[in-house]
Amino acid sequence: MFFVVFAAIAMLTFAIVMAAMLRMVGIAVLVTTLVVLASMLFGAGTGTTLAFIAGLGMLVWMMTRRRQRPLPPWQRRAVPVSAPAPRRQVAETAPRTTDPTLADAWDALAGHADWARSRVAVARVSCDRFLQLADRAPLDGDATELAILIRKRIPEHVDEALSKLELATSAEARALLDDAVATVEKVGARAERMRDALMTAETAALGVQRTHLSRRIDNEPFTLN
Repeated sequence: MFFVVFAAIAMLTFAIVMAAMLRMVGIAVLVTTLVVLASMLFGAGTGTTLAFIAGLGMLVWMMTRRRQRPLPPWQRRAVPVSAPAPRRQVAETAPRTTDPTLADAWDALAGHADWARSRVAVARVSCDRFLQLADRAPLDGDATELAILIRKRIPEHVDEALSKLELATSAEARALLDDAVATVEKVGARAERMRDALMTAETAALGVQRTHLSRRIDNEPFTLN
């Protein structure tokens, strides 16, 4: 009995070593050879049993090796790479004008010239920003004049352009609206430049105050009395 167990272990070891050296094509030949040799050495029944044990052990070992072995590139399943989460777009918000007539003019122009809504929106934001800042600088003559122009002339111009659409052809209506959009764009660009100038002036004034305060703090002793 001990001899049979020893022979089975030796045959299993031999089968594993040979399997490591052979390809899958040669495994069937190896198993067949083991069956024949075992039958010749130990008899048909015992030899077949030993060969079966050796073949089974070899099969288990090969399956374990295959699981641990990395797959070749052509057999690897492509892992979809998730796209990075899009960054949230933080839109710049500008305070809307409190003038209902001007607000209605912007809405009406954007509604009729729907192909140019983004252009109208840019001009509107520029004008609204300027108006909010111009109201804080009433002594600036240029800013006051431009603010009156925006609040009064833009509604008048848009209303006049839209009033002509009823009797205009499609081409004429498109031309009228394109001209109106171009006009408010020019006003918006002017408002943006004026706002930058006002903002620069306010920043400069703040810098003067900061310098004055810093000098007073640096030159005078600080006491709690």
